[in-house]
Amino acid sequence: MDIRQAVDFESFNGILTISDIHNEYYTAKKAIDIALERNLLIVFLGDLLDGGPWPTETLLLVKQILDEKLGILIIGNHDDKLYRYAIGNEVKLASAQVETLQDASDHELFLGTLRDVYTHPLATYYAYADQAMFVHGAADPSLWQHPDEVNRKQKGMCLYGEVDGTRDETGWPKRTYAWCEEVPAGHSVFVGHDRSAKGKPLTDIGQYTNAKGGTTYFTDCSCGKKPDFGPVGIAIIADNTVELLKVK
Repeated sequence: MDIRQAVDFESFNGILTISDIHNEYYTAKKAIDIALERNLLIVFLGDLLDGGPWPTETLLLVKQILDEKLGILIIGNHDDKLYRYAIGNEVKLASAQVETLQDASDHELFLGTLRDVYTHPLATYYAYADQAMFVHGAADPSLWQHPDEVNRKQKGMCLYGEVDGTRDETGWPKRTYAWCEEVPAGHSVFVGHDRSAKGKPLTDIGQYTNAKGGTTYFTDCSCGKKPDFGPVGIAIIADNTVELLKVK
């Protein structure tokens, strides 16, 4: 998605990204308030769901932002899994999804809002504006050609990041970061999804610049994740600068 074509980009003072919210409505609201006060377009970096106790409230808040054309949504893997459940697909639910469904007091409102948000015209697997790209998991190098639609490989990396097909000692897929080396000079990618990317602390934002001069910002700070329920990471892109903040 070309953000400049999707919204009235020139009416904003810049962009504010909000990383993985994971049902933490009140933390998300604090980050959104910063964007509204500073007239910044909001880019949600995916994983709205699974974690905290306010799934429906979180979805309704995001839907309002999208409906008012004050932001866009990058779809995350947790959002994708529950959407597939919401449309009737056979999905193996993990404990996080079971808890989310239990916390949604109005089951039909939750599922209907999820369907509306996921299929919203301002929801996408990746987006870009000028030299910045926004994606949940990882940016396949071919995304720099700005395809109108993503193929299967691109979608997989957008949702799940880059993996090598093996698993670590905890059973999670091992993530790799070769894609970071392909970020072009002077360009930046803002991602969520990966709390410990390249060894960063779980509640901090990570930053990596390759030999070409392309930079990746890893902004997932464990919001809604047990046991620490960390802050939400935000990045403000305005006046050719990037400001990194944590909101709790």
